Amino acid sequence: MTTSTNAVSGQRKVLLIASTDSYLKWVAATASKLPNGFEFDLVQLRSSQNPSRRQIDVALLDTAFEGTVPRVISLSSLKRYVANTKPELVVLGVTGPSIELVRLALDGNSTTRSIPLISGFPGIAIGQPAEWTRRKALVDILIAQSLEERKIFEKRVAGFGMATKVSLGTFPFTGSPSPLNAEVSRIVFAAQPSVPPAKAERAVILSALEELAVSRPDLQVVVKVRGNPNDPQTHHEEFSYQELHREFHPNGRVQFEGGSMMAALEPEGSALLTVSSTAVLEAIHLGKPAALIGDFGIRADLSNKMFEGSDLFIELGDLEKIQLVRANKQWLEYNYFHLDKLNDLAETITNLGPSSRSALPIKALAQPHVISEAFRLYLPKGLANFLIALLTRFKKEEQ
Repeated sequence: MTTSTNAVSGQRKVLLIASTDSYLKWVAATASKLPNGFEFDLVQLRSSQNPSRRQIDVALLDTAFEGTVPRVISLSSLKRYVANTKPELVVLGVTGPSIELVRLALDGNSTTRSIPLISGFPGIAIGQPAEWTRRKALVDILIAQSLEERKIFEKRVAGFGMATKVSLGTFPFTGSPSPLNAEVSRIVFAAQPSVPPAKAERAVILSALEELAVSRPDLQVVVKVRGNPNDPQTHHEEFSYQELHREFHPNGRVQFEGGSMMAALEPEGSALLTVSSTAVLEAIHLGKPAALIGDFGIRADLSNKMFEGSDLFIELGDLEKIQLVRANKQWLEYNYFHLDKLNDLAETITNLGPSSRSALPIKALAQPHVISEAFRLYLPKGLANFLIALLTRFKKEEQ
């Protein structure tokens, strides 16, 4: 594998496109897991959600692209860039609506339309709406990262009458589970921008962490944040934990850390707590105790349905017992910790020929979710957010 932009004899040229910090982390890690035989060109699709330089550095840690800064290209110049660089495959680390816009950009020319497109989710896809799968499947290959995901994707793709192939790969931020180290001296809460969505529930979590930090001064309690309150992220964060901490616990003991999840879990004695973050999988891979907050139940807006049967839920009042939580072995094998020999992703893309997909109809543009994504790609952040809010309001009034 090489990450240079110079052609290497015998290697398949692959263009990796990312739009946000989480997608950048995903495409870079996914590419880094593939065997030799590919030459990668990593770029960012210009958007109001593009990551900051700090976020780029964190996203590319421990990948083949560490220390690099991907060039930024606009949607309007994408077709020309693809025509000039002539990749044999394109991996789209972008949202579903962005996939539709990329399709519209590339499908108008038979040469660029013949280049196979590959997409996937940067996190856990189980429990997400079927419509999200449909948008992601507007490509030639949709990557599933667990046996359960593959079953769900294949059923949905068939139901939509799509010809997309679902291919199984490994969740790129993990490997086999490591032996569990149950000694806990540090609890890391993996915060998520939009889960839980309610301010009251986020405040309850923060209060429980503060109570733990006060009652157990020997225990370091840390909130691991994805970014600073003003950093662009894949999902909007209306109530950041930093701001809630200043509002409710200005002199609190809970600490805040940025950086990568691997770095946050590296200190000996670390345990992971979250609502539904993929960080649970990273912690299990590292042999760290991991648990999910069960106080709010299993709900679609918490994205925690996939953890049913995992035995990983814990109540906020029992956080001192986090070292006793153990993941169900059968659940692990079916959810992101399957055997590598079951994967067919590398073989699939190695043997992938030209795409035979038809051009996406222009009427696909006339959808609110596509228009909103176009605002993000073409307009400054403030104006984009204003117009998206306006569009959302009009849509609600029509209903």
